Amino acid sequence: MRQRLALAIALLGDPRYLVLDEPLNGLDTEGVGWVRGVVTDFAARGGGVLLSSHLMAEVAGLVDRVVLIDRGRVVEDRPLDEVLREDGLTLCRSLDDVRLAGALARAGVHAVPDTAGLVCRCDPVDVGRVAAAEGVVLVELRPVVRELADFVLERTRGEFRAGKRAVRLTPADEGRAG
Repeated sequence: MRQRLALAIALLGDPRYLVLDEPLNGLDTEGVGWVRGVVTDFAARGGGVLLSSHLMAEVAGLVDRVVLIDRGRVVEDRPLDEVLREDGLTLCRSLDDVRLAGALARAGVHAVPDTAGLVCRCDPVDVGRVAAAEGVVLVELRPVVRELADFVLERTRGEFRAGKRAVRLTPADEGRAG
């Protein structure tokens, strides 16, 4: 309820921008849906929203652009769909993956077998063209996507490791730490 009230108060002055820190924290499914609706409506009316959160899966369903700020510097600023694409990788499955892999190899595209099909570094349209020319029926063709949390961890890997110094608690500290 506190999150909903804070957002409602923030909207009272009809602001042009909202800066939200952990707006989904502690909310149940209904509350998350409500916040999503309010933020989406606000943005659709031309408002800007800067949202900070550690709930990456929820954020991915809410934003269209990712600005990753680390220690005061912008380390990434790209559209969400671009961030989630796995660096130009394409997943394809066909009725004959062996034949498709051969056709892709002849076209200069290296395809690696994966549990879900074939993965290659090229545009899905190019795979479609090769498959069509070879007469191979595709049953799946899409860019490989990653989770937003994985992307954030990749871009900040090692940045938040604890220092090497051990912290020793006194008996008084131990009583407060629990």
